[in-house]
Amino acid sequence: MLKIGNAQATAKRPIIATSITAQNVTELLAQMKLANASAADVIEWRIDYLLAKQPVDSALIRQVRQTVIKPMIFTWRTATEGGLFGFNAKMYRKLYLLAIKAGFEAIDIEAAWLFEMTPLLTAARQHRVVVIGSYHHPKRTPNDLRAHFDKLFSAPVDVVKVATFANDAADVDRLQTVSADYAAHQVKPLITMAMGSVGQRSRLEGLRYGSELTFGALVNASAPGQLALADLAKHFSTH
Repeated sequence: MLKIGNAQATAKRPIIATSITAQNVTELLAQMKLANASAADVIEWRIDYLLAKQPVDSALIRQVRQTVIKPMIFTWRTATEGGLFGFNAKMYRKLYLLAIKAGFEAIDIEAAWLFEMTPLLTAARQHRVVVIGSYHHPKRTPNDLRAHFDKLFSAPVDVVKVATFANDAADVDRLQTVSADYAAHQVKPLITMAMGSVGQRSRLEGLRYGSELTFGALVNASAPGQLALADLAKHFSTH
């Protein structure tokens, strides 16, 4: 089962994560405080939100990791896959390496950039940091869905994450069917979700189809269709 720091999924409950989506330091400080007091097991820092407004340096990365008391995922979601800041290979490598050295328990690297980020994969292994290889499609659920799963499961990553946008119930069903097929035959932990309002049920029932982590919104949703963290936590406390 998926393990990030001291947070671990079980057969009955996925890891519950939430994202810090601050766009300035004042918001960042406030959201870190909320994250510490929240029901989330793991905190993701979506640095693309802050990068869209100002630079991120090593001192700030260390401050965030030292302030948040829960296991953390460091994520730069690029604009191509629904994030707020475009890809810059040099900056990407620099910031992720700083996060690895600062003690983040996991990093999320998009599949498109894995080949260019070999030094990060090496550093992550050396520091025992979990590498999540991810693919996101912010507008639809591709017909070649299995090709994306195949690419990630064959990549040198520890966890596979696939998130696509559901335009109808059939998209949700297809993502869940494919997820269940791979979860049953692969040894790497899997995280999947269907974005958008139609896909909200995937955030609640994903574990049934092999998805071992789900996201809830702390302040602002970091993806379309994300449920409030409090509602998500309540759901899993009663099921």
